Amino acid sequence: MPRHRFEPRLPAWSAGIVLFSSIAAITLSPTPASPQEPKNVYLVLKADPTETEETIRKMLKKAIKLAAATIDEPLTVKAVSPGFFEEFQALVDKAGGAPLVDPKNGPIRLIPSRDVIYEIKLSPSQLLTELRVTYSKGGLKKYNAKGEGTALRLTAPGRYAFTPEAGDTPLKYEVDVAELRKPNVTLDGVWPQEDRYFVATLRNFRGSQKDLFDVFKKPGNFPNRIDVEKLQNDMVFAFASLKAQVALRKGKVRISQNELILTMDTLRNTDPKRVWVYFPLRKEKDKDEVAAKLAEYRKYSAEQLVTEIRKTSVKLNEAGSIGPDDPPRWFELPPRLDSGPPDGPYEEYQRTIRLADIPKLAEKYPSAWFLVVWEFDDGTTQEAIRTADEKGNPVYVLEQELPDWSKEIKNAGARKP
Repeated sequence: MPRHRFEPRLPAWSAGIVLFSSIAAITLSPTPASPQEPKNVYLVLKADPTETEETIRKMLKKAIKLAAATIDEPLTVKAVSPGFFEEFQALVDKAGGAPLVDPKNGPIRLIPSRDVIYEIKLSPSQLLTELRVTYSKGGLKKYNAKGEGTALRLTAPGRYAFTPEAGDTPLKYEVDVAELRKPNVTLDGVWPQEDRYFVATLRNFRGSQKDLFDVFKKPGNFPNRIDVEKLQNDMVFAFASLKAQVALRKGKVRISQNELILTMDTLRNTDPKRVWVYFPLRKEKDKDEVAAKLAEYRKYSAEQLVTEIRKTSVKLNEAGSIGPDDPPRWFELPPRLDSGPPDGPYEEYQRTIRLADIPKLAEKYPSAWFLVVWEFDDGTTQEAIRTADEKGNPVYVLEQELPDWSKEIKNAGARKP
């Protein structure tokens, strides 16, 4: 069966807000209430495509506790469509009139409805015989268009409405297509990665909204900071850095006295406890170690990732070294204390690593690549901080080439011992 690949891309309207996500909070109080008077608070949240209800719920519960506030359980978080968010923006006079989605470059697009529904668009003469979707949690699931009330249903000739599994994120798809007097084909590709939208309900919130949002804004409380802008009276609108963070610069390297001094920068609007670097790796036509390791570590969640890193890492109290026969390993980089105030946040993370047999090391690694992970650690929670790759996609692990390695290792190999 022939296979054709479509490359869906992020809708054009998201480009202008790629560095932000947004929270809006309104209360049901007809008049200004005292800080401790119970009131219902609704948070409308825009986040990265990989965000889940559970991670948002954990974040909100922690914020409520740190703000010395209370609510009536349960704290509900529900996924909603971009249409809901667009209507809310119009309500607060923030709608920009941009198109909700860009349906180009793929057969699947998000429908601007109240619920999370996608449309699969084929030719009117084509029939969808089976849809296979791979989810981040549930794995592979198969769907057939059997009629009303099903996850996949025919809405018009060549058009199908599809509702993904609740609480899970589609990653890729395969669509089997039949057409009269033509061979069957399979369309496959990466699932369109639009931003996700949620509504969280804080029932009978007792406390100060100001204190709550001040908790969000402090970098040390969460992997990503949340900024708040007051609009009017009893309405608050926040721009939240739940979207992927961007590294300030690439890593730097200097070799002195057979020692590698490796430096990494922080991420914007956050306060990493440490940086992990998986090093060294080769990226050549016949030896691409980077792609294989990147795929291996990107399959983990934020918390699983740092757990896996620690299984094969070189800790700070261990004498780490790199030689031509040594395998790549994770090295922990602590903050450089003179790159920020005594209590942080720091701008740089640095470690010195011994090098062995530099001439052979330079021969094996004429250029060097590495994987990098920034870690958030507040003493109770350890997790990787979300960043963005070169295409703007949210990831926990980045690949980078060490820019000064070739020059430094060549010069070090030329020096007399």
